[in-house]
Amino acid sequence: MMKLIAMGICVATALFATAQAEVKTKSETGFTIAIEFRLNATPDETWAALTEPSTWWNKDHSWSGDAANFSLDPVAGGCFCERWNGNEVKHMEIATAMQGKRLVMRGALGPLQGLGVTGALSWIIQPDEEDETKTMLTVNYNVGGYADMDAWSGPVDGVIVEQAARLARLVNTGTPEPDLTTRQEPARD
Repeated sequence: MMKLIAMGICVATALFATAQAEVKTKSETGFTIAIEFRLNATPDETWAALTEPSTWWNKDHSWSGDAANFSLDPVAGGCFCERWNGNEVKHMEIATAMQGKRLVMRGALGPLQGLGVTGALSWIIQPDEEDETKTMLTVNYNVGGYADMDAWSGPVDGVIVEQAARLARLVNTGTPEPDLTTRQEPARD
């Protein structure tokens, strides 16, 4: 039993030591999630990885069961979509695409699609002030609408943190999968 508890602590530490994350605000009508990572890549390298979600999105949070079916067209009006066997899901629509700087997607992810809600998922890429070969990535998801949003904030936070952590691991290590033998450098305050 103690080994199982210790393993759980290690997994949680490896997942959440990579970022500063929080549900910044929440109410019955909306919530805001904020996450920050320090990445070992330039802004352009970070952008290239971000715009290829098939390489980092977790298949467990897909309709098809295969992350390879994800695509993102990084232009205003473009689609963050999942396509397989004649099926299509438009997860979000691109509102802002500024290469190497900012990507804003609008819509509702997963089960939120069936509710009367919408959101803005922003990926803000900035050069690290101390090292031009590194990047600060800030992820914000603002969701609001007609549903019990207070109840949804925790589960959605978990999914967004997981996806952003997978992107950060891909950029920093070459794989989105966690490696419990190493730790990624945490974001600075």
